[in-house]
Amino acid sequence: MKRVFIALLLGALFCYASAQPYGIYVHKTGDYTINYCSIKQGSGTSAILIGDTPEILEETMPGDTFPNATAFFIVQTPEQNIVIDAGIEGCLIMHLTALSKIIPKIDAVLITHLHGDHFGGLCDGDVAVLPNTKIYISNAEYDFWMSDYEMYNSNQTRGFAFARSMLSIYKDNIVLFTPEKLGENNKELLSGIIAIEGYGHTPGHTLYLVGQKEEEQLLIWGDLTHAMAIQMPYPEVAVTYDVDSEKAVRTRKAILDYVTKHNIPVGGMHIPFPGIGYIEDIGGNGYKFFSVY
Repeated sequence: MKRVFIALLLGALFCYASAQPYGIYVHKTGDYTINYCSIKQGSGTSAILIGDTPEILEETMPGDTFPNATAFFIVQTPEQNIVIDAGIEGCLIMHLTALSKIIPKIDAVLITHLHGDHFGGLCDGDVAVLPNTKIYISNAEYDFWMSDYEMYNSNQTRGFAFARSMLSIYKDNIVLFTPEKLGENNKELLSGIIAIEGYGHTPGHTLYLVGQKEEEQLLIWGDLTHAMAIQMPYPEVAVTYDVDSEKAVRTRKAILDYVTKHNIPVGGMHIPFPGIGYIEDIGGNGYKFFSVY
């Protein structure tokens, strides 16, 4: 597996919403190029954690902070250029502008879930950034955010309104699908890409397994984790953003077990730069992440 590192710290260019300079990590695997597009590199605190203990915090996050990030991916296959999530408003435009000579057009957008930091970049106000591009969203995710019952029984009314606004703007472009269970004779959603169930963080949270050859695959796992420093050694720790924290924990443990046994590298939207690496089982139900860079 060949890996290439290109840091494009474009001093004069900033994402509108975050006011942070951004970088791009380019990961090569077989005929596929996976671009980790950084929006923001920052830190989080224990305030977002569920199921932690003083002992866990003392071990994993001295000073009550841990590194985190916000990012999305652009995958270049021999047939298509595919965006996986779109970050926050303004940042998709900026990254596509920076990469325009390499990636002249986007053929599809795959959404992991409908939290604003994962689809906001698809719109510039009420205007579609990619008006002619298909937007793929799992059936369960679409149904959840379009449910009046779920909206009125949640504390995320603004989040529901934001998701519905994007869905309305792209109403003629939405493609709904049902993700596969990982490792069960999976069928491709697009050439070289399998959509995988990752339910728990949201009801339709979807992971994407990229690459046609088993030895050259990468799992882009969306929000399977938010706090790598804590959730790798202690995957039972959840976050306040999870719709169903118990299911999110079960899903995280199952995925971590699978990728370690099959030696599949992973990428995530909240894994700090460069956002791609390998997972090792360290025993005691814990894991360790090793960055590719």
